[in-house]
Amino acid sequence: MFTSSPLYKLLEPFIIRYDWLYITLILLSIILGVFIVFTFFKIMNSIESLDRYTVWYNCFNDEYFNYINHKGYKYSFNTSFFFLMFFSIFGHHFQSFLVTLSLSDFAEFTLGLSFISYSLPVLFLLRGEDE
Repeated sequence: MFTSSPLYKLLEPFIIRYDWLYITLILLSIILGVFIVFTFFKIMNSIESLDRYTVWYNCFNDEYFNYINHKGYKYSFNTSFFFLMFFSIFGHHFQSFLVTLSLSDFAEFTLGLSFISYSLPVLFLLRGEDE
């Protein structure tokens, strides 16, 4: 949600020109949506024994859940930090490309990037626990 509108604004000139890109993005969105729903229900069934405040306060009884949670926070912080550092140093080189993005779009994209960089390691490591 946070990354889709700024990403669409960046890719809009290319999407209008190339129909195959538009169709590819639609198919990718559908596949990812089904995958996210499937993974959500699979994870919710596997962690029924957790107290609802455990996730809120990040106090897991299991060391592996603590490890996964901290790993996700590390990836999220580092990805957001390097993304913002890159654009603060080299942003003037991308002014012509980023002229269509407003500050709120850039903030949405950065927030979406931090959410994705937290969730992907957590999902990957939770999947690794089942094997």
